[in-house]
Amino acid sequence: ANIESVTGSVPIYTEDGVVMVLLPLHHCFPLAGTMLGPLSVSSTLVFSPSLNGEDIVATMQRHGVTLLLGVPRLYHQILTNIRAKIRANPVARVLFVLLGIIGSKKLSRKVFKEVHAKFGGRIRYLVSGGGGARRKGREGLRHPGL
Repeated sequence: ANIESVTGSVPIYTEDGVVMVLLPLHHCFPLAGTMLGPLSVSSTLVFSPSLNGEDIVATMQRHGVTLLLGVPRLYHQILTNIRAKIRANPVARVLFVLLGIIGSKKLSRKVFKEVHAKFGGRIRYLVSGGGGARRKGREGLRHPGL
């Protein structure tokens, strides 16, 4: 019943979706969010061979992951890496701030298409559980259109 209510009212799980399974399945959040929900609508599940950042990114690229469930620490690390690369480029710094003000996800995805390509180019949702995502982190991931 819970899976039906989520899959019916929140369209994050789709038949053409590719869900990355990173979190341990003996916890309720990842079990429901990365296995039961996606399988209930025939989404594809993919597993990284390890929790190494390079393996995770390679798996996302290879399979075109559309949904990633993680914890705030994972998203903080992703944002830290993105920000480090943006800080190294003065043009990217200005664009990052401007896109945050404009708030257009479509424009952000075009401007930061390299960031999206790095994650496989198909990511639609980043879902956080295990604690609230910090406001600054949520906004920081929205600026490049994630």
